[in-house]
Amino acid sequence: MCVQKRIRCFDFELAEPYLQDFLNLFRAPGERGQQSGAGGAMTFVYRSHPSKPNDSLMAVNYAFMLGKILLREPMIPDTNFLRQLENSILMEQSDICFPNLPGAFSE
Repeated sequence: MCVQKRIRCFDFELAEPYLQDFLNLFRAPGERGQQSGAGGAMTFVYRSHPSKPNDSLMAVNYAFMLGKILLREPMIPDTNFLRQLENSILMEQSDICFPNLPGAFSE
């Protein structure tokens, strides 16, 4: 499978201050299954800074996903993950953990 790099940027050393401002994200270490009390593999969670906007990032993400729709490309190419995601939304058993999503799913 050939992956096309559609969103590119110039050299990171030059772009870093602009990307920091553009993203307004920070990386926090986490553990899969942390919410359920079960141990798991270490992961990283990307969170937005609560006092800084990330509108630029959201606009680029929206345009990128719209482009995928217009080009008739799948938003989630991994069909197994897509099926697990659909099951979790339909409240069926799933191995996917979605911690800290207030208001995204109701019980």
